[in-house]
Amino acid sequence: MAALAAAALFVVGALGLEMVGAAAAGAEGTDSPRYIASAIAEETLEFAGTALFLVTLYSLLAVWAPVLTVRHPAGAGADNAPSRPTSAGPSRTVDRWGLARDGRLTRRSRS
Repeated sequence: MAALAAAALFVVGALGLEMVGAAAAGAEGTDSPRYIASAIAEETLEFAGTALFLVTLYSLLAVWAPVLTVRHPAGAGADNAPSRPTSAGPSRTVDRWGLARDGRLTRRSRS
């Protein structure tokens, strides 16, 4: 039921307010407050519909698959990660997120 509500929100935003915005743009131009308000309302309804749909999907996933395990092969992508030496010494390198090759978080210096 929530998925239908999400679809309705999205369609009302996409089609209904698009027509209101087109009428406002045709009559008053795209700089008019009425057009700007309809464009903001349109995007807000589209976003709310998408967010409600994602929440619905996540809640269904929690019911259907309460335990979800994602496995990552050890070391995959390690060669592609940019690395630079830290103040701990040249033998210890970190990626752009501050993770050292040994998996520990490091304190990055501001440069």
